[in-house]
Amino acid sequence: QRTHALPVPKKRPPIYSPPEFRALLAAVAPEWRLPLAICGLAGLRTCEAERLLWREVKLGKRLIEVLPENAKNTGRRRLVPIHPALMTWLRKADLAPDDHVCPQGVRIDNLAKRVKRKGVKWVKNGLRHSYGSYRCAVVKSAAQVALEMGNSEGVVRSNYLDYVERGQATKWFQTGYFSSP
Repeated sequence: QRTHALPVPKKRPPIYSPPEFRALLAAVAPEWRLPLAICGLAGLRTCEAERLLWREVKLGKRLIEVLPENAKNTGRRRLVPIHPALMTWLRKADLAPDDHVCPQGVRIDNLAKRVKRKGVKWVKNGLRHSYGSYRCAVVKSAAQVALEMGNSEGVVRSNYLDYVERGQATKWFQTGYFSSP
């Protein structure tokens, strides 16, 4: 008689709750809030946010252009929608003289130690995973979210689709701008 191993359920990537997202934004220095808001509210990878230039933020079109040379692995251009909460963050931002949206010289992932010292949770790639999960709850389209994130539809389906409820997603995308903790 033949036996088959039971399939091991895939572990979903960890995400932030809306209050954890707000706590994370409050825990970082003001110059890091916008890059983290972009990762959480537009789903950019940290390396993509670090390379993002202001000229690639198309406020009039409500889009962020991720250039092929900045897109991790895919090497394909993509257009990411700017949602209302992120639009507020972007409109209130100070433009850097070197055109970079993100402060240069420190990687976003290096903020982890600073944040943890303040007692705030840090999840590697957590903002991107959160965006995928919450965005899927809003649009219910793995194909659309895959295009926005630069992933395959299969990855979006297995990692993000039907992971969170729409009410939580609404709260996520209402994470508004603030200038002080």
